[in-house]
Amino acid sequence: MRLVRCNVNDGADYDFIHESAVQTTFKKYFEWSENNDVPVDFTRSFIGGGSGLMIIVDAKFKHKEDEAQFVLTFGNKVYNTIKELGNMDYEFGYRNN
Repeated sequence: MRLVRCNVNDGADYDFIHESAVQTTFKKYFEWSENNDVPVDFTRSFIGGGSGLMIIVDAKFKHKEDEAQFVLTFGNKVYNTIKELGNMDYEFGYRNN
């Protein structure tokens, strides 16, 4: 299931922003997975194209029931932007299209 599909700056100086957004946003998912004993395989990749670099994060569940519980808990809207929280912290968010 797709969790993030977001255009990002591909400059080396921006790597910390992507990493901060992943760590901040996914903390709740890691905790949920551990607290509910549900293994989740999160994969992050970057793809390039005509519109620049894009970060993609997907979650793969062993059981469909676990995926359904995840969706009930967190929803299934795909993050499509990065927002600054302050103090050099970032998280993924939603931008209206």
